Amino acid sequence: MTDFLNNLEMSLHKLSHVEHEIENIRQNQSLLDFCESVCNREKETALCLHRLKRLSGKAVKLQEHLITQPEQPISTLKGLALQSGTFWFKDSCKEMLIRLSEVNETMLVNQGLLKQIKESDINVESHDDLEESLANLASASNRCKDANRIILDMTFRYCQ
Repeated sequence: MTDFLNNLEMSLHKLSHVEHEIENIRQNQSLLDFCESVCNREKETALCLHRLKRLSGKAVKLQEHLITQPEQPISTLKGLALQSGTFWFKDSCKEMLIRLSEVNETMLVNQGLLKQIKESDINVESHDDLEESLANLASASNRCKDANRIILDMTFRYCQ
């Protein structure tokens, strides 16, 4: 009977050791997942900042181009569809400048968000902070994509 109890005790000890190892593996996997998420966040933040700078540069160039355009009817511009017979190019430029200023405001908001994301100190215990940071990053990225669509649309319509 003592052998049986000793074997049982030994088995329980081994089982607790295995449970401890399983818990260590879980913690290590959680830490690896966390590190991977932080690494992805850093890469996405850098990509988003690159997009932001590129879009801001495009917006500035487009604004400079529009400001220097002479006033003329749209019908005289090569490759542009008539939107209305009395629609003047200068009015189109005003619309574009308004939209570009909206893009620039969006980029400033993004810049603030991205700065906040880069400077945020995330520790292993705070998965909520990481999730919030990633959600902010996704939001900034989507605004960059929207701004890019606006710039492409305006470039295609008015600057060919």
